[in-house]
Amino acid sequence: SVRAGQPVMSAAPLPPDLPKHEINHFASEQLDDEGVGQVFQEVPAGTKAVALNVAGCKKLTDEGFARLADAVPKLDGVEVLSINVGTCRTVTEDSVAKLVAGVAGVGSLRRVDLDFNCCSNVKGDGVKQVAVGLAPLVGLQEIYVSFFRCSGVSNDGLIGFGDGLASFPALTSVTGNFGNISGLQDEGVGGIFQRLGKCSNLSRIKLDFKSCQKLKDGSIAEATAALSSLPQLRELDLNFETCFTIGDQGVAQFGAGLGGLKNLQRILLSFQSVFNLEDGGFISLCKGLSALQGLQVLELNVESCEKITDGGLAMLGVGLQGLTRLALNMKGCKAIGQDLTAFSETLAGWAALKELDLNFMDCKTMSDASLVSIGRGLANLGQLHLLRLNCVGCKDIGDDGFAAFGAGITKLTEVADVGLKFSKCEGIGDQGLSRFALRLGSMKSLRCLSMIMENNKSISKDGLSQLGAAIADLPQLSDLELDFADSKKIKDQAVKSLTDGIAKVASLKTLRLDFLGTGLSPDVAKHFGQITSVERLPQNSLKKPAAPAAEKAAAAAPGAAPPAAAPAP
Repeated sequence: SVRAGQPVMSAAPLPPDLPKHEINHFASEQLDDEGVGQVFQEVPAGTKAVALNVAGCKKLTDEGFARLADAVPKLDGVEVLSINVGTCRTVTEDSVAKLVAGVAGVGSLRRVDLDFNCCSNVKGDGVKQVAVGLAPLVGLQEIYVSFFRCSGVSNDGLIGFGDGLASFPALTSVTGNFGNISGLQDEGVGGIFQRLGKCSNLSRIKLDFKSCQKLKDGSIAEATAALSSLPQLRELDLNFETCFTIGDQGVAQFGAGLGGLKNLQRILLSFQSVFNLEDGGFISLCKGLSALQGLQVLELNVESCEKITDGGLAMLGVGLQGLTRLALNMKGCKAIGQDLTAFSETLAGWAALKELDLNFMDCKTMSDASLVSIGRGLANLGQLHLLRLNCVGCKDIGDDGFAAFGAGITKLTEVADVGLKFSKCEGIGDQGLSRFALRLGSMKSLRCLSMIMENNKSISKDGLSQLGAAIADLPQLSDLELDFADSKKIKDQAVKSLTDGIAKVASLKTLRLDFLGTGLSPDVAKHFGQITSVERLPQNSLKKPAAPAAEKAAAAAPGAAPPAAAPAP
């Protein structure tokens, strides 16, 4: 969601390889209708990418946007243009039409970003006018539009936008944010998928329908079948988060059609809080994904889908031998975690995997056996470079599971970046942390380590001492984050034991340690409760600088005068 005062972001940053010019008047109280017509005057000759942000400028009216539209064609030669007028309540569909007409006058454009985020006075035709008005740009390759929370946008407007996209024969990428539009229904969303299926050169589609709460199964049931006619499609990114009335049958039909997207390499799907999603629909989705033999990146968000079980998860990614990145968010899936044996066996088969991000936060049935299974699967991933695991709030995880997980990851000879979250896992104490640490010290390729272990009641000096010793043996470590806040057994000596080891890592560049709310004495907590740089380690900050050699010799000479007093401040 977009908060008041928060800049609205464009689809992507301006290309780094092009000469660019950025103009930022975000929430300006000075910019008015006259001034906005002059914003492009100082764009240097030869500029190829321009970004203008006038989001939240309350003084702008239709007249100002008309002047801005008149100024846009002066950007002839620019290839990428991004204009953000988000949260300007005075923007109407007339403003949209004028601005789009101005943009269409820049014949050199190959990418256009237009952000009307939270412009509540834009009605149904506004979104249609974007695609129709840009029709003269026959060389357009990429288009991004945002009508997030523009409640007046209608089904017909969305379908009209899809019809207009057929005007661009070179179009390869479409990004649209239509989240939180209360009037959108299956007719509009299903209709845009049908129209996109006719844009034969599309290689990337990214659509966001978050919190469009009138959407039902029909909105997605035929989506993949419609897109199967796109031979160039390589990336599909769809967000149906908190679309509460989408159900199991719709996701099942969506999954059944995935096999037609034979050239897909990246797929990012969010069904977060789609509460009616069950194993049946999830298994159909997984089977469809398994048919995509060229798939390299899979990011799947089913947070809070409480009806998915370990049996459904067992089907995820079966047969996807070429997968290089998996990000799976199952936070709050309360039926997940009791038996991950089958998932572990699938995990072990992803030999090409380079990045793995698993979120099991608040999966209440996660236990030691769950971590043993995950560790066993990880042990075979010899190409893995990045690992993230979130088990916050999984209270049945204890010492044995954490140690077994450590045994698995130490076999990852190429891993350089590890991030672990085990806060509120009260069963992990000194024994588990010590056994984990003994394994950690063998990970010589590790460069980045993050361990968030807040509110773990049984961790004290013994565990932190072993962890410090292990960290001291990591010769390439450059970034370290350790968070043990609210772990009451941690006392002054525990911090010293840990930081003694950290201080020995010569390669360390960035550091964050958090011991707030622990058992530190007030004085130590004041100075070292949070440590945000290597220089602030107790071993470094308490050292007195050595005297220069000449001063030492002079001081040692017989009859030497006492050192001069320091000058008064």
